[in-house]
Amino acid sequence: MDKDSTYQLIERYFEGSLNEDELADFQKKLADEPDFASAFQLEKELMDGIENFGNQRLRKELDLIHQEEKNNAAQLSETGKRVPLIPRRYWLAAAVLLGIGVLASLIFDARHPTPQQLYAMYAVHDFDFTEKSGGGDLLSQAEALLKNKKYSAAIPILEKYIKSNPEDGPAKLAEGIAFLETGEYERAFAIFKEIGEVNSFLKNEAVWYTGLAYLKMGDAEKAKAAFSELNKGSKRYGEAVELMGYME
Repeated sequence: MDKDSTYQLIERYFEGSLNEDELADFQKKLADEPDFASAFQLEKELMDGIENFGNQRLRKELDLIHQEEKNNAAQLSETGKRVPLIPRRYWLAAAVLLGIGVLASLIFDARHPTPQQLYAMYAVHDFDFTEKSGGGDLLSQAEALLKNKKYSAAIPILEKYIKSNPEDGPAKLAEGIAFLETGEYERAFAIFKEIGEVNSFLKNEAVWYTGLAYLKMGDAEKAKAAFSELNKGSKRYGEAVELMGYME
């Protein structure tokens, strides 16, 4: 297979457009062809890096706005004069240059982000659960769909897999996230609650996503209450503290 064909095939995998037979062939090539596996890994790292870079820069820019607002409040209380913020059009231009796009414009348009905007910032999903679960073709197909935000299409595949593998925590968590992203909050909450009760390894993730679900619904107080249940030594707790700082 030439280089162009290789990358076209990998692109179709990430788009979730491979059929069942093509997906099986794809998995076989990953296992049998080192050059193909290397090309796939490089493409995956590039995609992950771009997403993570955009998310980190977005948080930094929002933090600058948040800090500037605090400084303005202090200035106002001391002198009665408010220091003008950098014009919004410059923030929007910077956002475009950073490649953050519409999401950034929504956040920069509001000096204090809404719960839904905070959800958009912090809901960065890890769907590499086939490596953790060791699942077969069904999980690989679901993972490809989830990574391309085709949540509705992924749900029935996950349900079919989980029916035969009810103890697979990462797959259940992915199912809960898919329900969350499609607005089926009650089903998402039920899954996160179940995971939190029976899977100590994934309990923090379940609590984290419960808080994110409340943010997506616009309920900041319930989100804070959920985040308060996170293990204080965990990475998610640190993220929650940072997130809640924007709600002050």
